[in-house]
Amino acid sequence: MPRVRDQLANSLGDTGVVICLGAGVSAASGIPDWKELLCRIGTAVLPGRGSEVVGQLIQNGFGLPAIASIIEAKWRVLHPKSPRERFAEVVRDALYRDLPADCRVAGVSGRADLVAEIQNRNPTLRAVAAFCVTKTDSCSLCPNLGVRAIVNLSYDALLRFYMRFRYDAILLRTIERPDASPRLARIPVYHPHGFLHFNPKYCGDLDSETPDRLILTEQEYFDFFNRPLSVFTYTMLFLLREHSFLFIGTSLKDENIRRLLHYSKQERLGAFRRRGKTLATSRADRHFVILRRRSSGVLNELTATSLQILGVKPIWINTHEDIPALLGDIYESSGKNHWRDVY
Repeated sequence: MPRVRDQLANSLGDTGVVICLGAGVSAASGIPDWKELLCRIGTAVLPGRGSEVVGQLIQNGFGLPAIASIIEAKWRVLHPKSPRERFAEVVRDALYRDLPADCRVAGVSGRADLVAEIQNRNPTLRAVAAFCVTKTDSCSLCPNLGVRAIVNLSYDALLRFYMRFRYDAILLRTIERPDASPRLARIPVYHPHGFLHFNPKYCGDLDSETPDRLILTEQEYFDFFNRPLSVFTYTMLFLLREHSFLFIGTSLKDENIRRLLHYSKQERLGAFRRRGKTLATSRADRHFVILRRRSSGVLNELTATSLQILGVKPIWINTHEDIPALLGDIYESSGKNHWRDVY
């Protein structure tokens, strides 16, 4: 096992890790990345030309949050008397457009279809879920104590429901609002950008999801990150200080996440230097990201340099299908857990 993987395995056993999930984790189940999501929303708001408009805006240098603002503004012109929660329904429809309808229904059949969908088509999400579970000596299932928290940067609810149905146990606690509290014996899952269900039973239920506080447009990002004492900002900084992060399904190009990584690393470096520690830089590089290796070795090297500045070490894979084996190796590194029992 390469050295970086060893370091991640040690972190799992020593201080625990926080798993941070990007849109790539749900992609194989039809959940779009941010660009594709905006294309879908744009098509719903501007039929026949929305996707083209989004492409033109990107070509002309507009960032994705700014494009989201433009699309929502166009929607408000068309629906001047509608509350913002109505726009969240447009986002929901675009988000889950390609998730098979059989997976969205309540009842036994819907549960079985969702589990089969993810097990057959989405090895990344399936592996993340397995990584969060352990089997006890009595053969019961419980949360993996090495996983201290999950930060889900996407809106979707696939991980929550897959784990609930696959393992027939409540192992996660969704934290989608400031007033949602963690629960003992459950892994907290923070949704800083918002949380939308696909099951009609929960759609619109403000106790179960957040159609009223999605972070999508440029103005919402400005407001969100201008509140340093807001729950998701200080929680993220706390988790970065306490634990190593493992980023999965994200390229770590998001400027706001990179900003928090910078603040966290500089704080640790300052503490090391004040005590005269000579290995400060290496000890401050304590986070990890799984990235697919590109054909350009120079680009891979420059990417690693960019991440190292922020305290993040890449773990290179050749294809996303390599993720289950990678996580399985790390999961079994303690010698106490067996990947086959949970994957």
